[in-house]
Amino acid sequence: MPHGPVLSMTLDFINGGHESVPNGWATWVSDRENRMLALRDPSMIRTPGQDLSALSEADLEVLESVWENYGHYSAWDLRNMTHNGLCPEWEDPHGSSRPIPIKNCCLCLVMMTNKP
Repeated sequence: MPHGPVLSMTLDFINGGHESVPNGWATWVSDRENRMLALRDPSMIRTPGQDLSALSEADLEVLESVWENYGHYSAWDLRNMTHNGLCPEWEDPHGSSRPIPIKNCCLCLVMMTNKP
């Protein structure tokens, strides 16, 4: 995937390669248009307290941190960041796709946490 990394199953849902289960992807996410996804019906989101209650406090902290650090970037900015060293575990598959081994992810996380 030249614009990866992306989770294979997520990409399959985006591309219509997986049939959505009831109340799953197709219920929540509209068809993509110009590479953009959107909520099918934004009124389905009530409040974070109600809709995010299944997430742990640690999950919410990770989501907040990711949003604070990367939420202001465009899709293409993010794509370029992953290709310019932000995700050293990703290797260009040259028009194909290949899994990123968990070992590589863990090694990169260790390297990132040990930076001065």
